[in-house]
Amino acid sequence: MPAYFNGTLYYGAVGDRIKAFPFQNARLGVRSSQTSSTFVYPGVTPSISANGTADGILWAARNTTTAGLHAYAATNLAVELFNTDQSGTRDHFGAGNKFITPTIASARVYVGTTTGVGVFGLLDQSSLTPLQVWRDAHFGNPSNVGAGANGASPAGDGIPNLIKYAVGLDPMTPTTSSAFLSGSIVEDGGEKYLTATITRAAEAPGINYAVEVSSDLFTWTSGPTEIVTLSDSPTQLVVRDNTPVQDFMARFLRLRVSTQ
Repeated sequence: MPAYFNGTLYYGAVGDRIKAFPFQNARLGVRSSQTSSTFVYPGVTPSISANGTADGILWAARNTTTAGLHAYAATNLAVELFNTDQSGTRDHFGAGNKFITPTIASARVYVGTTTGVGVFGLLDQSSLTPLQVWRDAHFGNPSNVGAGANGASPAGDGIPNLIKYAVGLDPMTPTTSSAFLSGSIVEDGGEKYLTATITRAAEAPGINYAVEVSSDLFTWTSGPTEIVTLSDSPTQLVVRDNTPVQDFMARFLRLRVSTQ
């Protein structure tokens, strides 16, 4: 079966190379590129992974005694990005099987064999950000998806992963906001101010920390005119509301973290 991506049809017949045919004026045009390798019976049903319409990769499984997985640049199939024979036997994953379509999900490629499933992911983490390394360590996946997504709470405590990364907590362990955020009223110059203390294991790389203030839990503001930083160390951030607290006055502070 063919695959389609970004205006191009990809087809790999029995004993033939995989070929790319672009659509032109609603008609299938002449071949634009092809792989250097041929594929034995029953040919190939390829899969495509991409970032929208950019960075397209064509994945193809090979039905041979030792199963093979190949990856090609979707824009030019002559460019082979990876195959499972490039590193000796390290990436061999079983015996080939007919009619297997590589499945791509959550930064992994899954390929069936006669006895199991080979799973392929990133081996070199040198290009990952610290947040991606943290996700990969906890969820086996560096991508911002599923249980590892920034806004997900796999522990079921309502505290998002991004907050737990920012303060150095285990995303799988249930906790409460009091584990890293506390508030108090501090007197200064005869006035009382609402103060917040954020405790963290260390200042997480790639994270912006901001404390915001509100009087109605609807409109939140921040910045030096609203929030005064009393102390800021790798393990603790202490700030206060710049508006003195008056009787019967509602004031709220919250911690907001975002990626840089």
